[in-house]
Amino acid sequence: KPSGGRLILHWPQPWGPVRGVVQPRHGQMKKRASVAGSPTSSPAAPPKRVIDDLESPVPLEHHSPPSWSLRAKPAMWISIIGCFLCIVGVASLHKTPAHGPSHVPVNGGSLSISEERAPESNESKAPPSGDLTPVTEQRASEINEMLKDKTADEVLRWFADAMPGHVVQLSSFGPSGLVLLDKMSAMGLLGKISTVMIDTLHLFPETHAHVQNVSRMYPQMQLHVYYPHGFRSGEKEGFDKKYGARLWAEDYSRYAYLSKVEPTAHALEELRVQAWITGRRRSQGVERKDLPVVEWDDGRLKVNPLVNWTFEQVWQYLRSHHVPYNSLHDRGYTSIGDVMTTRPVVKGEPERAGRFDGNRTECGMHSHNKRIEAMREEAREHGVPFEIPTLKCDICQEVRPGNFWEVVLDTRRDLLMEFYSPFCGHCHAMAPKYEQVAKRLREMAPQVAVARMDIISHEIPPPGIDAGFQLGAYPTIFLVRPGGDSGKLQLKQYEGPHTAQSLLDWLKSELPYLPRDL
Repeated sequence: KPSGGRLILHWPQPWGPVRGVVQPRHGQMKKRASVAGSPTSSPAAPPKRVIDDLESPVPLEHHSPPSWSLRAKPAMWISIIGCFLCIVGVASLHKTPAHGPSHVPVNGGSLSISEERAPESNESKAPPSGDLTPVTEQRASEINEMLKDKTADEVLRWFADAMPGHVVQLSSFGPSGLVLLDKMSAMGLLGKISTVMIDTLHLFPETHAHVQNVSRMYPQMQLHVYYPHGFRSGEKEGFDKKYGARLWAEDYSRYAYLSKVEPTAHALEELRVQAWITGRRRSQGVERKDLPVVEWDDGRLKVNPLVNWTFEQVWQYLRSHHVPYNSLHDRGYTSIGDVMTTRPVVKGEPERAGRFDGNRTECGMHSHNKRIEAMREEAREHGVPFEIPTLKCDICQEVRPGNFWEVVLDTRRDLLMEFYSPFCGHCHAMAPKYEQVAKRLREMAPQVAVARMDIISHEIPPPGIDAGFQLGAYPTIFLVRPGGDSGKLQLKQYEGPHTAQSLLDWLKSELPYLPRDL
């Protein structure tokens, strides 16, 4: 019937398009993912569909159609034909413009074709629902513009309504992630937003205990834990045996891909994620100072609701809401990752100063040597000399194949020995710190010698390799102790942060005779 400039058609069918979300199905995760907080023995629940709760203009029960007869009276046929012509005429008066409607809503069995559509403002725009794939970079920019001044609660609510069942929180259960989890719990959003955790197999025992505590406090949390491909919980030894216990130091890019990047990508794909929520904040460091609320990431939206929060605000929230946190925070850890890439921070250091990795502090030997060889070849092709830069350390004893036996293998005192590459950026960054350590030892512990070897200009002689000087990355630092009666050197490799004080603290732990104020 014509009404208010619209052509409204009603029909009684109870079916038609619905705005639906397939809820997470417990017990159906693949071998590589486990779900905490839900019984695995219960039968798989059928997918639930949520229909718009708009009142239907007509009842949704079935009606039997009336019986029609071709032998109707002529007056009836005249009435039918007249009504039909009337409807056609009205429809032509209200014809939709040539470009067509930009949106055709279907709600409760009522089809409304609108001739005009009022412009929508950012303030009044309702979030879209259902499948938004593919998410374009332009669309991400539009959503960011709309949400950039909203509170964390408003951002979480918007995405929960816009993409129910297709948005997850990717969390390591650090302070910021815990704030978001507690907020979602208070807002009743844990049924729409599940949580994904990546277990690299190298996490602290305290982290595993912390996750158990969090799971007990938030029983509605749908937690999906993903592991490196082909491994399960507790299989660290198998990972290290297959890829090497020092892969993180020798080739951090490969380690990060195997333990973090690939499991994350698999989780996002398997869970059909359109947007994932992080706890990243601008206050966490220079590289995040321009972080947007919403950003585009390889066809998905990455959402940062706490982008404007400070470190102090996060901890104030955790304490005032009695949210459990990792016990390592009470021991000086401000940001927690893997055991071998995390350390406590000292007062005045940035929040993430305790997080480091092999790629940022060492040059992988194999990839680095390939680059050096390519540089040598390029120099030969152009007929120019291959020049090797120098790293200054005036008080370090320089070791070469000719004096390796005398200085290292036959050392009569404890020796701090560094192997470095003058082409390695991390070695250049470490050089002044190593020289600082050498000066401190000369002043306060002259019984400890300090030496180093340019591993690009020279090679470790075979006796040195037999003694245990195996290199996987640059720089590599050893504490060499005389063999005593056995004649066999005692080697201990340094694996801590590349700072002068960290190296000195390590030496004090290995050599009890060193002064405590070193």
